[in-house]
Amino acid sequence: MKTFKITPRPTLITLLFLIFTGAFSSCSNNNDANSVPPAHIMVVNTVKGSAAQDFYLNNNKINSSPVAYGQYSAYAAAIAGTDNAQFFNSGTKTVNTSFSLILEPANYYTVYYTGKNTTSTTYTTVDNLSIPPANYASVQFINFNTDVSSGVDFGVVGSSKIVTNLVSGTASAFYGVAANSSFAVYAAGSLTAKITIPATLQSGMIYTIYITGSSLSDINYNIVVHNPQQ
Repeated sequence: MKTFKITPRPTLITLLFLIFTGAFSSCSNNNDANSVPPAHIMVVNTVKGSAAQDFYLNNNKINSSPVAYGQYSAYAAAIAGTDNAQFFNSGTKTVNTSFSLILEPANYYTVYYTGKNTTSTTYTTVDNLSIPPANYASVQFINFNTDVSSGVDFGVVGSSKIVTNLVSGTASAFYGVAANSSFAVYAAGSLTAKITIPATLQSGMIYTIYITGSSLSDINYNIVVHNPQQ
């Protein structure tokens, strides 16, 4: 005598429950993925005499227009994680430098194209975008003067030095300074200014002032505005 095992068919209520729970699980996973805030990246070209640059993350161009020497891009959103980053001469397939870039959610980064025209490198900062108080600006200083073995000092004209002995290839913290301050650059430990940077800083704004050149007698400066809406 044969016996048969009878498997009960799922009821309509059971089917609806399974569909609902599956859809809820899928939505939860999507919400978890979408809830991770992006990182944001700005690109700056500090190499005098270089071609305008395009910046790519994982084969996707970040800047909307070519970045020439002394120029910078707006912040662009990027998925957080470890990315393959590359600088290209704009409009070409010529890769000037490739490197890994680790991006944390919600952080703002500036990637500087640095070095010399024949030996390009990069430098990345994590930007402090806290808005300064009324009548103050926030400013960071970076030394990209490539052939200076000693550091430089930055100070407010008519006041004290803010940063001392900043060696080539390094950045300071962000400092609050009175709006419309002028700045001076000195050889480390000197009281004689090598160059003076005129007052352009506005209240509530966030800046980086970086210097380039090949010696203490060849110093150029450029200013980057970090406020995302600018």
